Amino acid sequence: MIRSLVLATAALLALAAPAAAREAVVRSFDGTELHVTFHPAEGLKPGQRAPTILQTHGWGGRRERSPDAATDEGLGNVGTGPLRRAGFNVLTWDSRGFGDSGGTVMVDHKDFEGRDVKRLLTWLARQPEARRDGRRDPRVGMHGVSYAGGIELVAAAIDRRIDAIAPSIAWHSLLTALYREETVKGGWSALLYAAGQTGRLDPHITSAFASGATTGKLSAEDRAWFESRGPGRLVDRIRAPTLLLQGTPDTLFTPSEAIANYRILRRNRVPVKMMWFCGGHGTCLTGSGPAGLLEKRVIAWLQRHVARRKVATGTGFEGLADDARWRRAPRFPPRRGTPV
Repeated sequence: MIRSLVLATAALLALAAPAAAREAVVRSFDGTELHVTFHPAEGLKPGQRAPTILQTHGWGGRRERSPDAATDEGLGNVGTGPLRRAGFNVLTWDSRGFGDSGGTVMVDHKDFEGRDVKRLLTWLARQPEARRDGRRDPRVGMHGVSYAGGIELVAAAIDRRIDAIAPSIAWHSLLTALYREETVKGGWSALLYAAGQTGRLDPHITSAFASGATTGKLSAEDRAWFESRGPGRLVDRIRAPTLLLQGTPDTLFTPSEAIANYRILRRNRVPVKMMWFCGGHGTCLTGSGPAGLLEKRVIAWLQRHVARRKVATGTGFEGLADDARWRRAPRFPPRRGTPV
């Protein structure tokens, strides 16, 4: 009798226990092993499902394995903790060539890192905690910073299963970002090459760094290679609602990169919002404004377009001025004010 009661109690506790985080290895299209961590939404019970946010890391980094990671407002990155508390599962992964994942770093190319995301989506659709819109179609959004932001734009262009994205401090073209006016940004080139040594880099990255450091120029072959990396013309194929976050003091991916993406999306009548904050690949010297706004806006965007809740997402453009006050407008560019 006592043994039966103990077993029954254990079974009830198991049913009531929230789903636990777990590690997995997903084999990509070419056999490359992608190491992932799946973080179920906070309080999610066995048998329950929730929409999922995909989130990888910045250049040279590795996946977030803590289920309670906090938001980094200086980079515009909402952590796994706030996302899970907002009702989302979070799937983090080591991008190809970095961390525990295999393969070679191809710099967010649609045929490599892009196809990796497609394989992750198919794997995600089989997870018991993942809400789905179809047998192989999980309800999913993407969020992350810098290198992670780039793959969001690429993946949304090539896979319509992605319901919304919120890339932070990403780029439009690596040529306008790193090779503006046909001159390599020497300081950033050196920093990025050093940070990239944590991964297995394609030879074009090494040759571009070497020629850039010595001559300030890229060979025609390296120039074409970098031009094909990241979103660029692919932005024209995006239909997923997109929230663009960009840093005003960012000297690597300047606001002009977000403006280029924004204009294409607006022209194609894709739901789009742009926010300029004081941070990113640069130092904020003028004040970052009230804490918590970026996190609030990102979560609201994902709740509205991924979880499909009726929540307000703010105006179409919000920008932090040098006086640390937010300015808002229905769209970009805002109406011209009185000259100072």
